[in-house]
Amino acid sequence: MARSLACALLLLPVAGSCLTIDLRYDLDASGFFNRPGAKEALRRVADFYEDLIVDQLGAINPSQYPGATWTPTYADPISGLAVPVPGKTNMIVPANTLIIFVGSAVLPPGTAAQAGPGGFTGLSAEGLNSGHPWGNQVYNRGQAGAIRLVKSGGTVIPTANPTDFAPWGGALFFNSSQANWNFSTTSATGTAGPDAVSVALHELAHILGIGAFLPQNSWTTLSVTGVCTGPLSAQSFGAQVLTDGSHLFPIGVNSRALGIFGRTHGASLAPLMVTNLPHSNNFYVPTDLDLSILQDMGWEIEPPTPVLQVQMNAGPRLRIPSTTGFNYQIYRSTNLSVWSSPLPLPLPGDGSRLTWIEPQSASAAFYRVARQKVQASVRPALPSLESNAADDGGKIAAPDLVPTSCRCGGH
Repeated sequence: MARSLACALLLLPVAGSCLTIDLRYDLDASGFFNRPGAKEALRRVADFYEDLIVDQLGAINPSQYPGATWTPTYADPISGLAVPVPGKTNMIVPANTLIIFVGSAVLPPGTAAQAGPGGFTGLSAEGLNSGHPWGNQVYNRGQAGAIRLVKSGGTVIPTANPTDFAPWGGALFFNSSQANWNFSTTSATGTAGPDAVSVALHELAHILGIGAFLPQNSWTTLSVTGVCTGPLSAQSFGAQVLTDGSHLFPIGVNSRALGIFGRTHGASLAPLMVTNLPHSNNFYVPTDLDLSILQDMGWEIEPPTPVLQVQMNAGPRLRIPSTTGFNYQIYRSTNLSVWSSPLPLPLPGDGSRLTWIEPQSASAAFYRVARQKVQASVRPALPSLESNAADDGGKIAAPDLVPTSCRCGGH
């Protein structure tokens, strides 16, 4: 039987601006992250999220607004109270950047780490009728659908029920009293101790807002009823997954793994954002459900470029790693010049490795796959508030936003 020549090429979507995650160890007074491999493990995890998130986040730069001030805050790992980040008053956050302050603390037994998005205090006053350009830059970084400041009578208040989230960053603490930390980026430890890669993947997702039950966070809009109501997460999971506000409770139902850190794409795996992940000989990684929740929260993502598997048979078989929220269109050519799709409609992603078998008789052919993001619902644009320089209505400062932190069990 003749064998067909199959060449699979992946067409990348239009490139977005990747995120920069600036890891700062200002809060690591004990030197916990000076242990061999500790910073390298955290960097590998941050690199993953940098490549995943393609939102366009505006800069927070007080020098661009006359008289502007602010101070970033984080949730103290012991008391939970909002604490100013030392020495960071009027900190500049570059565009498309999250700043994460990293440290360690003696956390309660059974807690591997805790993390959450930061807050802020000390926003400088602006004219009541000015539109609060500085305050809104800190509140939402230009993201449509994120929380914003609006005039209400003689004061200014933040809007409710946001559909997007754009923090300046946050804080992450590992439990320094936990024994046998594993900082390898290639192998998990089974029962020896927590794996830094799995823990950091979980905690950075908290900083992105999953489980951070705050009025400024779109996660709260999705989960206020005790279930995650996002359409993509329901599509991925097959139902609305239960949540206690901080973590997911899938009640024994697994999702499908993203193919990173040695995991097979599409393999059955507990969602990353459950309260406690059991010990394993493999790392826990984001699943299709976790990625769907990020999209439902308003984050723009581009999953890692999938590696296509091609079986060279009489009828070539393509296996395409997929993600919910994306469609996959297959194109065929016999000469690399003229391409056509053998599919009337693209294949919808579901977190599995999609399988397509060439229905035509054996012949030399080339194939490529284009990944297309499913059109999301249109988010409301930020309002244009009138500015009256002659009568600013008197100056008023916007309210502080509090930070939060989620405590998580061993991994």
